[in-house]
Amino acid sequence: MNNQNVKTTQVASAKTANAENMIEDIKLVIDTEAKKKEEIDKNIDKFQQKIIEKRQTLGGINAGVENQSALTKQVIFMNFLIFC
Repeated sequence: MNNQNVKTTQVASAKTANAENMIEDIKLVIDTEAKKKEEIDKNIDKFQQKIIEKRQTLGGINAGVENQSALTKQVIFMNFLIFC
């Protein structure tokens, strides 16, 4: 009976060591993923800032529509001047 208790203790000890190794591996994976997330967040912030700068350079969200409208008005006015 004493021999069986020793074996049970050894098995339990081995399982505990295995569980501890698994916990350490999981912690390492979590830390790696957290670092990747931080890097991705930094990149997102950079790209959002670049988008804002480009929108300001282009004249805002509706710049394309406004430019097309202004060009159409110019063409109409030029045609008016030509045919008058």
